Amino acid sequence: MAAFLIGLILVLILVIIAIRVGVEKEEAEETPIDSQIHVSGIYSVFRRDPREQLEKIRPSEEEIRKYLSAKNEDIGKLPLSDSDREEIIVAWNSYIDKNVLAIEKGDSQGVEFYYYDFPYECPGCKDFLSRGHYVSREEIYKHPHIIPPFHLGCVCMIIPHSGTENLRETTETGLRPFFDKGQIPQLPEWTCIVKSPDKQRYAIDESGK
Repeated sequence: MAAFLIGLILVLILVIIAIRVGVEKEEAEETPIDSQIHVSGIYSVFRRDPREQLEKIRPSEEEIRKYLSAKNEDIGKLPLSDSDREEIIVAWNSYIDKNVLAIEKGDSQGVEFYYYDFPYECPGCKDFLSRGHYVSREEIYKHPHIIPPFHLGCVCMIIPHSGTENLRETTETGLRPFFDKGQIPQLPEWTCIVKSPDKQRYAIDESGK
């Protein structure tokens, strides 16, 4: 009788241990829905704060100021004044804010694709990307350096695509993938400097050209 009770107790202990291990495994495998973004009907891409990602890879304002202080002209050989340098720094911070907010807005709406847009041609970006190139949210997650601005004076914007169509199968005019066969695209160095169009126009007028 005693042996039977001991055996029964051991079996109960093993059952309790097995149940506990199973529960802990299920809890470890579960990921809160709130921490993910919706992609093609499933929650497959973690939502990571794009601002936090950018801060790890973009130069600090102090580093930018130090760099600009040693530069006297932009890529078009136009002179840089102190006000030009300050304007470039303000614009850099402003475009980071605009693009981060665009991605956050897209996340809140479950957007899967984003495309690049420009208010006008950007001399620093024109050899690397153009209006209509698109990327997926997963590509942004894996490669945060594809979030603009890309260089000093960059005016590139990333725009959430509002359609429900998978852009990899799109026939929409002007849209094309930025990633070619999975290859990470080359982008401008942040040290490339471009003055604002108004400042460029003023400099040209002053030079009489």
